[in-house]
Amino acid sequence: MAVPVPSVPVIPAATVAPLWGSPEGFLSSLIGPTQFSIDTPILLVLFLLACIGFAGMSIILTYHWRKFQFDAPVLQRAERLYYIGSGLLLGIALVSIIFTL
Repeated sequence: MAVPVPSVPVIPAATVAPLWGSPEGFLSSLIGPTQFSIDTPILLVLFLLACIGFAGMSIILTYHWRKFQFDAPVLQRAERLYYIGSGLLLGIALVSIIFTL
């Protein structure tokens, strides 16, 4: 006695849109195209606010690191890593702002 096999619909490969290789990108394929523009003065003000926030957080972190006396080598490494990493991120943000002008 033969068991009937249910038919499976076949979708041609040309009609399936690739998720990862789509020209719009994966996020755009999920939420649709989004375009927005930030004026240059607003972008510069936001960057300035980020720099002020970074300076404030750096003062607070440095104060607490030194007040609570972590080990000197650990403190030096932590400060160096924090300032180098933060400086690189702020530098990348500044370069990207300059290229948008």
